Amino acid sequence: MLSIYKLSIFSTVARVGSFSKAAKALYLTQPAVSQHIVALEKQMGISLFARKQRGVELTSAGETLLEYSQQILWLTQAAESAVADVENIQDGILRLGATPSASIYLLPDWMNNFRQRYPSINFSLDTDTTSRLLSRIKNHTLELSIVEGEVKEESNLNIVLLKDTELLLIIPPDHAWRELDSVSIRSLDNVPFAARQIDSQTRIWVDRLLAEYDIRPQIAFEFDNPESIKRAVIRKMGVSILPACAVQEEIKQKQLIALPLEEKILKRQLKCVWSSEYPLSAIGRAFIGMLSENFPALISASNIPQSVPADLFLVNTNHQNETVS
Repeated sequence: MLSIYKLSIFSTVARVGSFSKAAKALYLTQPAVSQHIVALEKQMGISLFARKQRGVELTSAGETLLEYSQQILWLTQAAESAVADVENIQDGILRLGATPSASIYLLPDWMNNFRQRYPSINFSLDTDTTSRLLSRIKNHTLELSIVEGEVKEESNLNIVLLKDTELLLIIPPDHAWRELDSVSIRSLDNVPFAARQIDSQTRIWVDRLLAEYDIRPQIAFEFDNPESIKRAVIRKMGVSILPACAVQEEIKQKQLIALPLEEKILKRQLKCVWSSEYPLSAIGRAFIGMLSENFPALISASNIPQSVPADLFLVNTNHQNETVS
């Protein structure tokens, strides 16, 4: 009988295209992954992968097995999610991703609230740019991500808007603009600016905003997280634009001043994203259920049972079996 565990390893290798990448995704050694695949091939009497100099490719038999494996794994995970009692799960883990502001200022409180309800559940939280987090959702190395960046609608992603988030122009308390009630966005032209790294969605969004007004700030510093940006502004290294949740404490302590822009209120959208190709785990569904208490748009996502995709049982029967040489 086929082992679901081995099918899961096989599916991961097929998805990422190499034993080493699969080992990293599965927290196994590369020899362990190779041994499981060889054992599966011997059991079935076929070659599942063609070994290449860089990675592996599915054989036609491997392609057929992958289609069945996806069905088996989907149903297995859906069944577990539907009947599992999160309160009695021991040593469970939820792998989350988030963009920097959400990771630093929102997720810790959310994870703490969840763990108070379910003390045996652990978390792994990775902070990254929106594009990288979406790639990891598609690769199934993260279950859920909270992102502030713009996300295109895709058939393999569930994307739920949680709320609008306001962004603020921040300056040090002794800045020349400190007595103003607001400032024109045009005042930012050629002003020293502390920004996110160039490939982040926040940086792309700010650059596009400023370009609308033909503004070219002097990007004096680039950072990969909002904490460094705040420290730079406090030390009078430049001004910046950050989410309101990131600067609340510094504004309260008068370390920073937030000014509205005269032309428009700056807003972005906070979203929850997960794969539509695999059902949520019982833990993931429970986490979304907790979030739905504050974000009603998530209520339907935490319901059970989860519906079977219409094309789940469509298998291409044209693949040719191959025997081991």
